[in-house]
Amino acid sequence: GVNNQTESRWYCSIIRAIIAQDNGLNLDFDLHNWWNPEPRDTEKSLIGQLGEFIQSKLWSLLPPEDQDKNVLITIDEIDGVLGLRFSTDDFFALIRDFYNDRIHIPNLDRLAFCFLGVADHNDLMTDTNRTPFNNATFIDLKGFTFEEGIQGLFDELAKIVENPHEILTEIIEKTGGQPYLSQFLCDKIHFRNEKNPNIDQLITTYLINTQNLHFRRIEERINQYKQYKANLLTIYKRIRREGIILAGDISEKEKIYLKLSGLVVQIVEDGQDYLKVYNSIYYRKFNDIWIDSQLKSIPEKWYYWKENAWKIAKDNFYLLYGEQLRTALENKYQLVVDLPNFIEESDLEYRNVKRQITKTNEDDKKQIIIDRFIYWTNRQNDLF
Repeated sequence: GVNNQTESRWYCSIIRAIIAQDNGLNLDFDLHNWWNPEPRDTEKSLIGQLGEFIQSKLWSLLPPEDQDKNVLITIDEIDGVLGLRFSTDDFFALIRDFYNDRIHIPNLDRLAFCFLGVADHNDLMTDTNRTPFNNATFIDLKGFTFEEGIQGLFDELAKIVENPHEILTEIIEKTGGQPYLSQFLCDKIHFRNEKNPNIDQLITTYLINTQNLHFRRIEERINQYKQYKANLLTIYKRIRREGIILAGDISEKEKIYLKLSGLVVQIVEDGQDYLKVYNSIYYRKFNDIWIDSQLKSIPEKWYYWKENAWKIAKDNFYLLYGEQLRTALENKYQLVVDLPNFIEESDLEYRNVKRQITKTNEDDKKQIIIDRFIYWTNRQNDLF
């Protein structure tokens, strides 16, 4: 699995994939002896070795007739890098350097990278002190239209079913044109060799009532955005309830992450951008019961939005108190990096209030408690 990769093995695997036998390169290159898995301070680093290979060695491995052709390096499932145990900022910085050095190094002008997967290019580099990975073109892939479905799926359906036009129309309607789901249902029809398939029954049997890997990947993407997970689920629940919402009603980050999860798509109506659930299958599979179970699994869900609000508003109203503070203090070292500071600040404020109470007379104590009650709960009595 990608999460178990060491940094050295990951970088070496990129070179190994490039020189794979089916790529038509000169196979005389001895990667095993050339690669240094544990470079010392005085030796070329791991990223330096990868850079040297692509910039210098790669071109010499091309057949003579291809020496002046363009080279495209494709990396699939790029979202997997977000789950690695080490930073890949240097990798994306290297690609950006290749792009910037095209003027000075002719070979680099013929080099391009294509990343396939589900990710926001702004998340590929996490160090905020470095220049972001901003020289990429984001391609927003959409689902099949009926016309596109006819080109790829109609002919095979026509060999089996009696009414291929109606069946394909229903499939595209149910899946929203989602490529995997559309092909999956067509494959099941082919496997069962049904002349008059019941699409709803196929969806229930093979998708809704199973733990399909496709659905697990969607859950993994939602879980990947830890700090936003509670907000994303809450927004998604609202979209399910209302049908569509204005894309401008939520932050740009939330919109991007919801779309990248695959759960929603962006549509345009009357010149306005809206978000809606991608298809009726997702609507059934990722229902309110699923949403609530996901929300309950987030111990930090209250902490995240309060911490963000506290930072923005600089108002202690958003600090934790009561049971939330006690739970947070018990778990603070298991939470993400920024949260312990927020929790400690909440605890400090709470202790200050206690000190104020112990140093005043009984009448003043009551007033302090009443004032803090009003302040912390914003007059919402049910919070205590």
